[in-house]
Amino acid sequence: MSKTFPVFAGRHVRLEPLALHHAEALAAAASVDPSIYQWSPVPQTVAAARAYIETALEWHDAGTALPFVTVCAADGAVLGSTRFFDMARWNWPAGHERHGRRDPDVCEIGYTWLT
Repeated sequence: MSKTFPVFAGRHVRLEPLALHHAEALAAAASVDPSIYQWSPVPQTVAAARAYIETALEWHDAGTALPFVTVCAADGAVLGSTRFFDMARWNWPAGHERHGRRDPDVCEIGYTWLT
C-alpha cells in the first residue's frame, strides 16, 4: 500500500490523518452524548482515545487501514472518526495491468462516529 495519507476536504467536513494528538479532542467529542454510542465502541476517555488511535495506527502501519479524524471545516473542531479498513490486494494474474500493484483493490468503510 502507498504510505501517502490523503486529506479529503468537503464543504462541511474534512477527513485528516488520525494521530495521537487528536486523543483529547476525540474524547471530548465522544463525551457530548455518550448514550448515542451504545451500539458502537467509541472512546469515552483520553486514555481510551489513545488506545483507539494506537490500534488504528498499528493497522495503518500493517497496510490494512487508513484512519481519519473528522473535522468541522468551518472551525476546525474535531467531530469524530472514520477509517478505511480490511484493505486488501487481489491476486491479479501475470500480464494483467493491475498485477503487482501496491495499492489496495478493496476496503471496508467503518469505525465511523460523529458527535
